[in-house]
Amino acid sequence: GRDLPDLPSEIVVTTPQLAATLRGVHPRAPLDPQEDAELRDRIQVRLGRMVSHPRAIHVGVEGGVVGLSGRVLAKECDGLLEQVRQMPGVRKVVNAMSAHDKPQEIPLRPEPISLVAATR
Repeated sequence: GRDLPDLPSEIVVTTPQLAATLRGVHPRAPLDPQEDAELRDRIQVRLGRMVSHPRAIHVGVEGGVVGLSGRVLAKECDGLLEQVRQMPGVRKVVNAMSAHDKPQEIPLRPEPISLVAATR
């Protein structure tokens, strides 16, 4: 197989790049959609204990690579990333969230990531 470069555990990208990054981190890794769905569900359940505005964050998982997008309070961002990184089944965390200082800057719902549109 082809050697992959060492990547940092956190890659900061913009939302349109997220799906391509999720697909490109380990292109030969076996994908298990069921495991990914279960991991995504576990992360979404725990978001309420990790951040003040859990509905403002969208979670995507592919091959154990977790993509987080949406808006988060700046003071909660590092802790959220670290807690997600430590969850069983997480291989990498891709941070596509924007960090904000004021709660008023956080919308009620994130804009979901379109995996289809981002890979075209």
